[in-house]
Amino acid sequence: MNTKYEGTSLIDKHVIKKDAFYSSSEIIDIFNSVAIDKAWSFIEYKPSETSKLTHCYHRYPAKFIPQLVEKLMDEYLKGINEPHVNDLFMGSGTTIVSAISRGYKASGTDINYISELITRVKSTPINPD
Repeated sequence: MNTKYEGTSLIDKHVIKKDAFYSSSEIIDIFNSVAIDKAWSFIEYKPSETSKLTHCYHRYPAKFIPQLVEKLMDEYLKGINEPHVNDLFMGSGTTIVSAISRGYKASGTDINYISELITRVKSTPINPD
């Protein structure tokens, strides 16, 4: 089975070119050659640390831990004035909550209405009075 990759990316020393076809074994070889960056390991975090803010309100399946989202924002939003984060598959709202907690504008959508409800609950400020 061949897989066509439509973008351009740099993985370690391999340049993946637009419109290139790779066999499954070639794709596996590329990924096996990539060194694992320990900075992207979050194994040291306890469950209590990954449930900060409102992230523990619902046990949504396959949700991101907020530390991953925060690291991605640190990595890719550097130098961007007034970033707006848009999450097209917002699930339990981890990305939305993380963006709002950093003062970013945030929006999102999901095909699952429960996802929208969870995200609204987690990201809507409450008046303490």
